[in-house]
Amino acid sequence: MVNIAIQIITDSTCDLSREDQERLGVQVIPLSVEFSGFSYLDGIDLSTEQFYDKLDRCDRLPTTSQVPPETFIDAFRKHLDAGNEVVGIFLSSAISGTYNSACMAKETIGSDRLHIVDSRSATMSLALLISEAAKRRDAGFSAPEIVEHVTMLTKKVRFIAAVNTLKYLRRADVFPRRR
Repeated sequence: MVNIAIQIITDSTCDLSREDQERLGVQVIPLSVEFSGFSYLDGIDLSTEQFYDKLDRCDRLPTTSQVPPETFIDAFRKHLDAGNEVVGIFLSSAISGTYNSACMAKETIGSDRLHIVDSRSATMSLALLISEAAKRRDAGFSAPEIVEHVTMLTKKVRFIAAVNTLKYLRRADVFPRRR
């Protein structure tokens, strides 16, 4: 029996440190973040510390851009051409087009060794799903088994956030202004 490697790919909204990315053996594709007309690749050109520093000093909230399908095509093909299967687990389709870009890339490639999962979450919740997928991979589970398990977990994961300031939520116009 041939043991085919499984490469797990995700996006930078998982907030995994470089050390955790290496430890888990996952590839992280960066989203673009724009501050005042300047575009940065999340985690490449802009560290977490730099992001919060810029956020503190900016007048307008930053925007993000989804990963384009071409970027996914390049990443997926690299691993597929090496004979690996790919399991991609991405930022919730409810808050970004990144998952849809990955699906478009899958359609373009047309490989049955490429599996895409909508995490239905972001940040730490996404990181936990990635960690669980890596554990399953390392335990010898197949790509379809990993996808089935992670998909089941997406229905159980809940994202809860606590903020230490309402400053950015006000800027995002989440709260109505007092009159």
